[in-house]
Amino acid sequence: MVYPPLHYWFFAWTRFLNFRTTAIFWSICIGVLLLASLPLWTSKEDRSNWKTHVFWILLIAQYPTIFHMERGSNEMPVLICFALSMIFYLRKNLFWSGLLAGMCAITKVYPIFFVAVLCAGLLKDQNFKSFLKGVVAGVGIPTLLTFNDSLKVFLEVIPRHASSTPAVGDDALVSHSVMSLFPDNPWLSRGLFFSLLGLSCWQAKKHFEKMPQFFFYFAILLSNYLATVSFDYQLILVYPLMIYLAALFLRTHSVAVLTLLTGGILVYFFDRTILIVNKFTTILTWGQVIWMLVLVLSMPRLLAKITQNCAAKGSRS
Repeated sequence: MVYPPLHYWFFAWTRFLNFRTTAIFWSICIGVLLLASLPLWTSKEDRSNWKTHVFWILLIAQYPTIFHMERGSNEMPVLICFALSMIFYLRKNLFWSGLLAGMCAITKVYPIFFVAVLCAGLLKDQNFKSFLKGVVAGVGIPTLLTFNDSLKVFLEVIPRHASSTPAVGDDALVSHSVMSLFPDNPWLSRGLFFSLLGLSCWQAKKHFEKMPQFFFYFAILLSNYLATVSFDYQLILVYPLMIYLAALFLRTHSVAVLTLLTGGILVYFFDRTILIVNKFTTILTWGQVIWMLVLVLSMPRLLAKITQNCAAKGSRS
């Protein structure tokens, strides 16, 4: 067993198909589900602009999607649970939001860091206990229903992955794990990740209520950076954040937002074959970490300034 039991149940339908049919069908599903998910990340106003649709299509055509299809990867259940968790939060149903966030975590383990950022952001919410109860239910119910297999995952699989060797050399070209940044000093890599996680939790605690969607999108992406098995086919997790920034730019024409968006495009979709020289193989991961740091520090102030400018324009009109 490589994944938690709930993850296998998401793919129970593959038992009825042969390998070739499953591979073709799932590759099509990945493309269709990603294209169809645009309404989850954008408002009706954003979707009325044809440029939003063009950007989304171009985004889906990038390297992470193709790599995801080629590997027949399985991040879609995480993306679905995370999206539903956000939808229930926006509808003020925190129990179901927490339950789906918990299911997200128990599906692939790494989203536990996503849940941590949400918990930090919701600490001041009067319904935080409902969210926490949902998380416990989302993690606990699947674990109890598959107790023996879940126990094996926690006692054997997770420790094995945690102690595995990070990607180095040319292999690091297709990895974004922070563990590859300091392969000879894993505690330094972990310190880098948990520093960024702590900063994100601190920012969420102060600003989550005013910009929840940003923290949902940011936290699910960040959560995927610690494991040594974090490979770039999982970077479809950056798409909600990218379309969020693109839609914000199209609404506001903010140069600062455009700068952040351009930086994200460069560090996530740059042609990796140019970096085949061994000593440059982790440069994109460094770029992504720095970009996330700048993003989580700058977005609260930037959004506050944009809101203030929009209010000033409204009062003048």
